[in-house]
Amino acid sequence: MSAAGRKMICHLRKFPLSCAAVEVPDAVLLRPFEDPVDVAGWLQLREVVFEATSPGVGKWTEHDFVREMSGKVWWRPDHTWVAVEGKQPESMLGAVTSILRSRKGGLVADVHWLMVHPAWQRRGIGQCLLQQLEQVMWHKGATQLCVETHRGWESAVRLYERLGYRARL
Repeated sequence: MSAAGRKMICHLRKFPLSCAAVEVPDAVLLRPFEDPVDVAGWLQLREVVFEATSPGVGKWTEHDFVREMSGKVWWRPDHTWVAVEGKQPESMLGAVTSILRSRKGGLVADVHWLMVHPAWQRRGIGQCLLQQLEQVMWHKGATQLCVETHRGWESAVRLYERLGYRARL
């Protein structure tokens, strides 16, 4: 990656993790990802979330999902959580995925994707998904959670910082 490309990426981490209670907004249910049932909903959510972002990301197919997610050795459906509307459980409002890695000093969880449907943003769904993931990873032995996002996605950077994530040095 070029120096210019590295300047566009924001690396943050939260340390130590804690096991805080997760408060879920009314009418929203959090549940683990169900593979392969949730793949189509996850792909649709990803497309809606990133279609208007700058920089944008390309559209994925089910083949891309397998290549980039479920076909990887790190993939575990129980490390992916989704938010659905209670009245319409097939309607995915948000999702978060993590990779649990062994690094010097212990286990570290890396957030791979955090996304919330634009119509449901700023209602606490991203926060509760991230807190749910923190809690699950804490119980699995992770001592810190790392995120990487594009600096241009300012709302994501603000969310992470508001939740206690700080720039990695």
